[in-house]
Amino acid sequence: IITVEYSDAPAVGEMTVEKKGEVLDGFKGGLLASSYEKEFVYKEGSLAGAKFKVYAAEDIYTADNQKDADGNRIKYYSKGDLVTTLTTGKDGKAVAKNLPLGQYRVVEVEAPYGYVLNPNEQKVTFTYVDDKTPVIKESLTFSDDRQKLDMSVTKLDAEDNTPIAGAVFGLYADEDIKNVDGKVIIEKGTLLEKATSDENGKITFVKDYPFAKYVAKEIEKPAGYVTNEEVVTFDTKYKGQDVKTAVYNSEYKNTPTTFEFTKTDITSGAELTGATLTVLDKDGNVVDTWTSDAKEAHVIKKLVVGETYTLCEEFAPYGYLKATDIQFTVEDTGDVQHVEMKDEVPTGSIVINKDGEFVTDTTLMKGHWYDFIFNYFKDSLAGVTFDVYAKEDIVSADGLGSIYHKAGEKVATIVTNDKGIARIDDLPLGKYYLVETKTIDGFVLDDTPIEADLSYIDQNTKVVFAGMDVTNERQKVQITVTKTDSETKEALEGAVFGLFAKEDIVNKDGKVIVKADTQIERTVTGKDGKAAFTSDLPLGQYYVKEIEAPKGYVKSDKIFDVDASYQGDKVKVIEFEAAFENAPIKVEISKTDITGEKELPGAKLSVIDADGKLVESWTSEAGKTHMIERLPVGKYTLREESAPYGYKVASDVTFEVKETAEIQKVSMKDEQAVGKIVIEKIDKVTGKPIEGVVFEVRDKDGKVLDTLTTDK
Repeated sequence: IITVEYSDAPAVGEMTVEKKGEVLDGFKGGLLASSYEKEFVYKEGSLAGAKFKVYAAEDIYTADNQKDADGNRIKYYSKGDLVTTLTTGKDGKAVAKNLPLGQYRVVEVEAPYGYVLNPNEQKVTFTYVDDKTPVIKESLTFSDDRQKLDMSVTKLDAEDNTPIAGAVFGLYADEDIKNVDGKVIIEKGTLLEKATSDENGKITFVKDYPFAKYVAKEIEKPAGYVTNEEVVTFDTKYKGQDVKTAVYNSEYKNTPTTFEFTKTDITSGAELTGATLTVLDKDGNVVDTWTSDAKEAHVIKKLVVGETYTLCEEFAPYGYLKATDIQFTVEDTGDVQHVEMKDEVPTGSIVINKDGEFVTDTTLMKGHWYDFIFNYFKDSLAGVTFDVYAKEDIVSADGLGSIYHKAGEKVATIVTNDKGIARIDDLPLGKYYLVETKTIDGFVLDDTPIEADLSYIDQNTKVVFAGMDVTNERQKVQITVTKTDSETKEALEGAVFGLFAKEDIVNKDGKVIVKADTQIERTVTGKDGKAAFTSDLPLGQYYVKEIEAPKGYVKSDKIFDVDASYQGDKVKVIEFEAAFENAPIKVEISKTDITGEKELPGAKLSVIDADGKLVESWTSEAGKTHMIERLPVGKYTLREESAPYGYKVASDVTFEVKETAEIQKVSMKDEQAVGKIVIEKIDKVTGKPIEGVVFEVRDKDGKVLDTLTTDK
């Protein structure tokens, strides 16, 4: 017997597990795209290194249905048993052979480098086909997601850690980046992306980056911050199969720009309080407005680097001028930058215009008392000296209490120039006064203090002026005359005096305006015996003489010289008083008999003037003449109103009174009266005249004085 044994091999399964995933292919963009505008391009590729475990998804029995001693079918694998472990090769595949027929469960247990583990298991069943198919092949494909990169920078304020928006960062390759084929598609240093920080300060690079080394740099700093030259390094590495996204974040801090603004006095450097200041940007928009405080500088942060701003003074502190705008450019530095605005103080100027009157000419004024008057005009006085004093403490405006000049302190001396102007400039503001200390010849010094108020006006008034026109009075001449009786010393009314130029009077230019001996004015004494010349005389040489004596007086031949030369600046008026005396005119009247040897008593006499008015009446006395004094010059009549007993009334005597101090004599002589006896002899009966009767005329002693005979 020939025995032939045949062994049937059971059909088996062959499992191929393939691992797929995205692999870097290139870095592409449009034809003219910049590097940061391009995108990473991936393609599906086979992945090596993926590890899988194959489990029995059910009890897997032997194909011959054999049983063990207990009557149970013999199993290759119980459900859940690990059958094998597979690792994909370079082609991304792994093969499990000679698997008993049955159902299996394949689980990825280790993802390739750079990929996320696929959590999804797959089942595969190997089912008998026929006796012609010894190997039943099945394939499984697993796809893994790449582990993604999340690279970001958080932009913070270096001082308060608040987020900063608006910073632009660039992400650069820090090494050559190759694609799946080993080709360099990005060179080191290539700008890959630009990103801007949002309101939370977050800068996120959103491209689909492969693992590599990167650096982030700030390419545009946020407005108001200083450039930070630091770089952020992202050395990205695979973080394991369980991490879907590898997150890289770094804080990046910027220091804000800082400005300190100070307001100072340009002279002392002291910081000032009370200035209203504004910073404007290049478009004229207000950035900040504040009021300066001497105790601390004003700080503004986050001004934009490279921008030009303007510091304006809206209102200057009291006592200061508004400053010129200051333009400043923000530098790219974390150091505190300073802007100092200096205020100038206004200054004061005192200007004094000094003039006085000068005689120019005369104007004819033909009248009773004047022939002309002097004309004057005002002209500049050069050489007048003033001392300038502080009326109050003159203090600095900066609040430091510096005293420039104490009250009453002499500040300066100024002198008028050819135009009559004296000035002093650059005085600290305050109140001053001026005192005239010296004037020129012909004028009176006026030492009355002249106030000059140089108080602050406003921020736009650079120079405060105190201007004044001051006139020096001419030294005047006042001439008065007194007239008295030389005997009684009583005041005499009615004397006429003349004022004359003793020498030529010239004007300022040397021109003769009044010649010597010209009569300037006349005046007459009043009841008080006084008279004053009222002409406004320039200084010079004059004389006064009597032109007409009072009635009844002899004109004086006295000449009174007036030396009206300049008497120094303290004398306002040069006063002259010319005293004149007049001798009275005297007329001696005598009443005598015809012989002129005997003064007769008892005659009633009168003197009558040319107008027939009675001047004086009296009765003569024996042995005594009658004296009439102060009889005005003129013609008069001496009249006998009644003769002495035994005398005839004399005829009127006309006489003329002359202007002489000698006694003028007037004589009136009376004839003795003669008696006339008329005897009429008549007949007693008839009443007819009787002729031839002789009578004797005898005196008391019987002496025959005459013999009378009657006529027919």
